[in-house]
Parts: sequence; C-alpha cells; structure tokens
Amino acid sequence: MLTELGRDELIAYGAGYPGALLVTQAGYTTGIATEAGAPLGELLPAGYLEELVKARQEVEAAAGDKANVAAESKDATHTQNTWLRDAKVLRRKIASRGRRARRLGRKVPDVLTVISRAATVAPVLDQLTKMTAALKDHLPAMGAGAQALLDEATRIHGGLGTADADQEHKRLAKLPEKVRDFYAAKGALYIGLKVVNDAGQELFAHDPAAAGRFNLKILYRRGIAPAGGPTPAPPV
Repeated sequence: MLTELGRDELIAYGAGYPGALLVTQAGYTTGIATEAGAPLGELLPAGYLEELVKARQEVEAAAGDKANVAAESKDATHTQNTWLRDAKVLRRKIASRGRRARRLGRKVPDVLTVISRAATVAPVLDQLTKMTAALKDHLPAMGAGAQALLDEATRIHGGLGTADADQEHKRLAKLPEKVRDFYAAKGALYIGLKVVNDAGQELFAHDPAAAGRFNLKILYRRGIAPAGGPTPAPPV
C-alpha cells in the first residue's frame, strides 16, 4: 500500500494529473530512487519501491481504456470555476506587491514574491494558505492597501477551500466506477511519487544538487498531452 489516504481523496488527486505523464514521471522517479540504493530504501516502508512500480503498471494499463481516455480529455478541458480564477489573479497581485516591497528595501519572505506553477485547486489553495499567513505577518512591509489585499485573500481562500471542494467532490462522485478506479490509481501513484521525493530530499539534504533531482518536473511540464486530449496547465 502506497498510502493510507482514503479512496475519495485519492480520486481527487488523480483527477488533476494525466495518466501518461504520471507513468513517465514514475519511470524517472523509480530510476533515481534505485540509483540511491539501500540508504533511500531505509527511509521508506518495506517494499515501497516495488509497490510504486506495480502502481505505475496499473495506471499505464488503465490509461488506454476508452472510458478513461474520454474522462481525462473532459477534465483537461474543464472550465475552471470563478474561485480558482480569482485565486490565480490574487497570487499575481500579492507577488507583484511583494517584489515591489522588496525592491524598496523591506524584508519580505519569498512566499510573497514568487508564484508557483500550480493550476489545480489543491496546490493553488496550498500556496494561497501560505501567502495569506505571510501577508498577515508582514502587513507593514507590504505597504498601503495591504489590509485590503489581506481581506481579499481571506475571502478567496475561504471560497476556494469550501465551495469549490464541494463542487469537485460532487462531480467526481458521479463518474463511472471504472473511471473512479482509474483516478484512485493515479492518485495513489502521485502520492507514492511524492513520498519517494520527500525521502530523497531528506537523504540528500546535505547536497542540494542531488536533492533537487527528486522532483516532479516531468509531471508538471507543459505541452505534453495524454492520449485523447490536451494536458491541463501543470500544478505544483
């Protein structure tokens, strides 16, 4: 078992990532994990990499099913809701203000100056959570109007974290069971890759270059489409 997360949570994760890219990413990740050898294995549950390989094979086999291809294609072209669009605009506003404050000589943390390549609800919400907390802690440094920006961030964060999650849950619950199985398998594989990357970054904490190899750049890169449809903008 790659994770003890519940089936619905795995389905939600799996809905955001094309099976073709997950399979490619898994090939890379298991490769560098194997290179790291026993020291990495000691940081993971027994047999974890073997389970990851099996999960990759399961996703690869299911990715060619016509129903799964159609579902991925529909998800890839699904219109993002208002909350998500507002959140993306807000991140740009906060980062622009943060960079301006830093140029003025004020101490502002990186989280208020950088926009990740996140595109789906979970990673955007995660970054917005961190931005909102940092904005609250650095209001004076962020200049006039920062309180209004914080109020806006609080409102959008709340909306994205509740209404959108409810809509997405209802939508995923209506999918055919075969598609839900596929999405759950993709979600488990995604979580497994994250677990291995966490372990690799811990193992090589003393070596930033080696630690940096444990990433999801293949999964997040742009311009690669799964069979049957376009790839959504990559989350982080």
